[in-house]
Amino acid sequence: HIKSRHSSSLEDDNTELIASVIFISLQTISIDLLCLFNVIDTCKDKLNFRKKNH
Repeated sequence: HIKSRHSSSLEDDNTELIASVIFISLQTISIDLLCLFNVIDTCKDKLNFRKKNH
């Protein structure tokens, strides 16, 4: 009984670890995407600004 309970708790720990890793990686990816979109937006703004000036 103790052995089976121990193994199941280990599996739970692994699941939590994997879930947290996935969550963190998703957050990082979303932040990167946001930065990418921000860069694109700023580039568009700069292009529009140049067009207006010329």
